[in-house]
Amino acid sequence: MAAGLSLRGFGVRYPGGPWLFEDLSFDLAPGECAGILGGNGCGKSTLIRALAGLVGRFVAGETAGTALWDGRGVSDLDERPATVLQEADRQLLCDGVAEELDFFLRHSRASSHSHHSQEGTVPQGGTTAGSPEVLARSMGISDILDRKVHRLSSGEKQRFVLAAALAFGQASHGQGRLVLLDEPSSILDAQGRGLLREAVLSLKARGSAVVLAGHEFGGLDGVVDRWVRLGEPEPAGTEEAAQGTGSSAPLFMVSDLAADNEAGVRVFSGKSLEVRKGETLGLSGPNGCGKSTFAKAVSGMIAPAGGRAYFVDDHQAPGPCGRAVGLVLQNPYHHFLHRTLRRNLARSVRRAGALPCVTLDEGISALGLGPLLDRDAETLSFGEAQKAAILGEILTGPRLLVVDEPLVGMDGSSTAGLRKVFGAFTRQGAGIIVISHISEFLGRFCGRRHAFA
Repeated sequence: MAAGLSLRGFGVRYPGGPWLFEDLSFDLAPGECAGILGGNGCGKSTLIRALAGLVGRFVAGETAGTALWDGRGVSDLDERPATVLQEADRQLLCDGVAEELDFFLRHSRASSHSHHSQEGTVPQGGTTAGSPEVLARSMGISDILDRKVHRLSSGEKQRFVLAAALAFGQASHGQGRLVLLDEPSSILDAQGRGLLREAVLSLKARGSAVVLAGHEFGGLDGVVDRWVRLGEPEPAGTEEAAQGTGSSAPLFMVSDLAADNEAGVRVFSGKSLEVRKGETLGLSGPNGCGKSTFAKAVSGMIAPAGGRAYFVDDHQAPGPCGRAVGLVLQNPYHHFLHRTLRRNLARSVRRAGALPCVTLDEGISALGLGPLLDRDAETLSFGEAQKAAILGEILTGPRLLVVDEPLVGMDGSSTAGLRKVFGAFTRQGAGIIVISHISEFLGRFCGRRHAFA
């Protein structure tokens, strides 16, 4: 049997649902990288879970056909593939960063010892990791080793789980491992993407096979050797000018704002900006600079440590239970309190403090959510859940919408639908703050950009 990954007639479905994909066949040799493409809901994340041996064991579902690694079924492997799922929070086991990295190093060594392999390598050519400190340098996270995991930004968590998984993905007993990465670069800044590219190239050079799933592979040039598409090709989009330039009249002001984290440590201070009526304002900055904390302070989710954030016409500051500012968090699943999407959206309509700028039917149509209304919200793909969370917040009738990394997990048609919804929202004089690392996305959506650093 040939070494590497081999799929023949492979398919996956969840209980009571259709096959997300079937009759999938491709080979991936050691030292190669495959990029998995496809629209929202086509099964990219499901394929990663299935190749990791999770479907049918930890995730209810059924598979068909065969998926072999070095001639053995992926569900029967002694050493599990090194895997990064789309939600980093689901892979964190320990309280501290150094503690978590040390756990992965010890687990990797234990596996290597059982096969008489050389211990302690990390995904940097020729580098040896005898400690979490050395491993942390591979993804540029040396400065967060003493931090608590739950206090990291989403980008920092992504670098963190990538560092651990990529170290675990090093060659064992003289042979490469299977490495599975779901949307690994979507919330990384430019430095993080560069480090990820170097790490994956190092893994390939050491004989590991890498599977990347996603919509956007910016910064990973020269990494992918072959592309595998699930579902039908997405329709070609058309270039559009930036939207959301708005008027010159100010809507919302942030003046000399400061915020602390849960430990009382200052995250940022002296931040000021203006959001105009009908404007979509882009906010960019490196991982860990405080963008998500800023979003929470602006929306009233946390109390600022200094300064003000208020609506210009009445100097009203958003309170922690206020509806004037809608906040969409980076993890869209945190917005769902009911089982089905229909019930979650109905709850948003009931919570509306004012007439929403977009109606329920308009939003469902623009974002293609109709076929998903009776689905269990937890079974939605990340991109589908993201669209639903954004629509849910808009339906509550806010005057300002703050969206943290909205493009993560979204395909081209979903992005086009999001443009329509944002356009309808801002035409009524409401404002949007969009936080993103993807400059092309900010260029298409935002009339102005603000660098947060």
